[in-house]
Amino acid sequence: MPQNDLIYQKKNLPESLKRLGFILLGIGLALGLAGFLFDAQRAFFNYLLTFIFIMSIAVGSLFLIALEYIAGAEWSTPIRRIPEFFASSIPLLFVLVIPLLLNIHSIFEWSQKNVVAGDKILTGKSPYLNASF
Repeated sequence: MPQNDLIYQKKNLPESLKRLGFILLGIGLALGLAGFLFDAQRAFFNYLLTFIFIMSIAVGSLFLIALEYIAGAEWSTPIRRIPEFFASSIPLLFVLVIPLLLNIHSIFEWSQKNVVAGDKILTGKSPYLNASF
C-alpha cells in the first residue's frame, strides 16, 4: 500500500473523559500525599519500587529503539512511536529521583552512620554501601 493512501485524522478526547482523568489524578495525588504524611517510610519504599518499574520500561524502550536503528529495521516504523514515547520520559525521571536521593536515610538502613557503626557486617560492607558509591 503506498504511503499516500494513509490519512490520519486527529481525534480529541471527549470532555467527560478529560474531566474524569483530572479527577482521578487529583484523587491519586491526594492519596499519595496522605501516604507520605501518615507513613513516610512505606510511601518512600513504594515510590522507589514505582520509580524502578517506570525507569526499567523507559530504558528498555530506549534499548529497543537503539536496536531497531542499528539493525536498520524498517518493519518497526509503525510501532516505533510507542517506545519513543516511553523513552521520552527519561529526562523527567532525573527530576523524579530527587526525592529518593534526599530521603536516602529513611529508605536504606546502611546509609545511616550510627547503624553501620553498631553492625559488624555493615561495617565490612561500608566501602561500597554508602551514598557516594
